Parts: sequence; C-alpha cells; structure tokens
Amino acid sequence: MLEKLKVYKEFENEGLRSAKTWQLLGLSASSLTEIYISHIDVVVKPPESFNLGVVHNLRVFEYSRHSGYQHRFDSSTDQTPSILFHLFNVTEPMEYLNTINVHFNLQERSVNELFLQRTITDSSWASLDGVLTGPYFPCLRNFEFLVTLEAEVDYRPDFDKRVFLRASKHCFKSSFRRIIAQENLVFLLVVKVSRIVASESSDDYSVYSDGGDCVYSSELDD
Repeated sequence: MLEKLKVYKEFENEGLRSAKTWQLLGLSASSLTEIYISHIDVVVKPPESFNLGVVHNLRVFEYSRHSGYQHRFDSSTDQTPSILFHLFNVTEPMEYLNTINVHFNLQERSVNELFLQRTITDSSWASLDGVLTGPYFPCLRNFEFLVTLEAEVDYRPDFDKRVFLRASKHCFKSSFRRIIAQENLVFLLVVKVSRIVASESSDDYSVYSDGGDCVYSSELDD
C-alpha cells in the first residue's frame, strides 16, 4: 500500500501540470498518510470535485513552491493560495492530520515586490485560515509557513529589507489571525531574505520570537 507520496519539481512538464497528478492522489487516497508536493513553475488547479477530504488517513501535508533563474516566479499566474484553499476546503473531518507545511523557496534576479503585493495579500490565505480553524481539523497542531527569498539586489539598490519583512509579517498575521489565536496550535512563520551582491552572498538576518503560544520568526532587527 502506498503510504507516502512525493511529487517533485523535476516533474514540471508531466507532473503537476497534468491532471494525472491529482488523479494519482485520488487513486491512492485510501492508504496515504503523508503527501509532499514540491514544484517549480505554474500549476493547474485540481478538479472541482477533488480535495484532501478523500485522504482520510492523512497525517502530514507539505507544499513547496520554488522558482529559479530559468523559471521566474510570477504572482499574477501563481495559484498557490487558491490551490491550498481548494485542497483543504473539505466537507468531512480529517481526524488524523496534525502537520501542514507551506514553503516558498524563491530565487530571483531581483526582488519581486509583486510577491508581497499579490501573493502575500491574496484573500485565499484568510479563507484557508477560516477552513483550518473549523470543525474538520480537530488534530491539527503544527502549521509552518516558510518564505525564503534569495535575490540579487544590484537592480534594486533602494530595496529596504526591513520594510519588506515587517510588511510580510503583518500581512501573514492578518491573514492567519484565527490560527494564531488557537491555543493548541503552533503557528511558525519564517521569512528570510538573502542578498546576493556581485558574486558574494550574505546572510544578514536575525530571528526573533513574538511571544504567546504561537511563535513568529522573521529576519527583522527591532
């Protein structure tokens, strides 16, 4: 029986671009306990009739969105927020799901501010927040949201990393306010920005915690 399904970004042409991937999830639903999806480039949404409610024994779900120098991240076509909302918009309890991880690992030639303007502020995040705090996820205990942006700054000398990080943290906290309020749910938010200047890379960031039962981590010096 297939218990773990991993769909990697190498299958960009034949994998998530094709409805076959969602069909495979559906066919394996009865035995899957862990699903890991990692992809690059745009993805087609699953059929309207499919969501993760059919994966009754699912315990861990991880979704990673990548970009690279040959596959730029375009927030105008990226459907990650609406895809995740669609997958978790279930109509029956997912009694075993305890961990959800969402990762954006973006390597850009320049800072993509549209990521902040469109992707981070997408209304589907707030919709997902409402779904995950509803009655269908009684065992959800860990929700990790990781954004890693590695960009060359030669083209944007006026880029203010501190402003970007503050705005990112504010937007995500606003979108996931109900998850944050859950006492039995740990919400981990990590936003990282690495600058690449000339041929040298620097990791000029710090990590801090914002108290309470939930932990927020960001590269921000107060």
